[in-house]
Amino acid sequence: MYVVSFLLWMIIISKNDVSKIVPIGLGATNILIMFLSYFLLGESISMIQLIGVVTVIAGVILMNI
Repeated sequence: MYVVSFLLWMIIISKNDVSKIVPIGLGATNILIMFLSYFLLGESISMIQLIGVVTVIAGVILMNI
C-alpha cells in the first residue's frame, strides 16, 4: 500500500506545482481520516471538529488563490 501511495504522490508532484499540492494533501488527509473513522469505526463528530474541517478547507482555498 505504501508503494502505491508513494508512486501516486510522485506522479501528482511531477505534474503539478508542489506549493499547491502539499497543502491540499495535508488538509485532505486530516479530513479523510475524520470521515473514515466516522463511517468505519463509528466515531462521533463534534461541532468543533466540523468547524475545524471548514477552517482547513478555507485555509487551503486561501493558500491557492
